[in-house]
Amino acid sequence: MRRYYRAVDQGAYSEAWALLAPTLQAELGGYAAWRDGYETTVSTRAHGIRALRASSSSAVVALSIDATDIDECGATIHQTFSGTWSLTAEANRLRATAFDVEKTSGATPVRDPSDCGYEEVPETAAPESASPCDPNYTGCVPVSTGDVDCYEVGEEVEVVGEDVYGLDFGGDGRACELY
Repeated sequence: MRRYYRAVDQGAYSEAWALLAPTLQAELGGYAAWRDGYETTVSTRAHGIRALRASSSSAVVALSIDATDIDECGATIHQTFSGTWSLTAEANRLRATAFDVEKTSGATPVRDPSDCGYEEVPETAAPESASPCDPNYTGCVPVSTGDVDCYEVGEEVEVVGEDVYGLDFGGDGRACELY
């Protein structure tokens, strides 16, 4: 069980999953559903582990679990669980065949951000610039933080300020003459 929770804490979900018998894996809804159950969990610690019944082929073990989650609202949630695991020896290793574990304290982590109680801020349109055209040219050369090429301009323009994009190849004040 410690190996299982250690694997979960390390994000080694495949390793933890392999410690569960196929019948239990099916009861848990398959790998993806089981893994999603640990989506907000950041740590788990099993303690108080003691055998209630044991034989050469099976065991029932009692344990307590402390879990810490960070939910969708950013809250740190501490929970405790208590119960039993049923184990069966398969291929020289123990695999869990059943869990009977219940939460004994702690809040339930919020999984849906809309349940966080935050007031949604309406999206507002970004303020438009006074002109999408660079004032260094007559005709419209788009304002850009990068380079602008004549094919983006698509028309002949006149340089009336600084030729910031290097469009006036002839130095005669006219740019993109081929358009």
